[in-house]
Amino acid sequence: MFMSNDRSTSPIAFPALLAGLEAAGEETRLRILCLIEAADLTVSELVTILGQSQPRVSRHLKLLVEAGLAMRQREGAWAFFRLAESGGALARDWLRRLDPADPVVSADRTPGRVMTACIVSSRRQTQSWTSCRGRLQSSAKRP
Repeated sequence: MFMSNDRSTSPIAFPALLAGLEAAGEETRLRILCLIEAADLTVSELVTILGQSQPRVSRHLKLLVEAGLAMRQREGAWAFFRLAESGGALARDWLRRLDPADPVVSADRTPGRVMTACIVSSRRQTQSWTSCRGRLQSSAKRP
């Protein structure tokens, strides 16, 4: 079911694949991957969307970054998370296989939920709404 004869992607070493599978193989981390595929998000935004504590979300992000699936991008005092370039390709392949109508996926990716998280985070971080909206629009255009 998950195997493919498609050889268009680069081969990956066994340890790297195992690390990626172990990192993504937990419900919250898989939800985070879905979210950061759709938009560059801060820890505060992910906390709001997931309804989990900041230390817990930070720990999940740390594991995803260490596995090479996510990357942290600093912009001033803030850090935004997105799928990594190399390991993110593997995660994108997994995420393409997810049913977009799945209740967990569709609930997390509801535009209102992501926008609310962005607004809440913007107020706390004193970023402008225009900047927040721009990040979501530009990340939506990413392949």
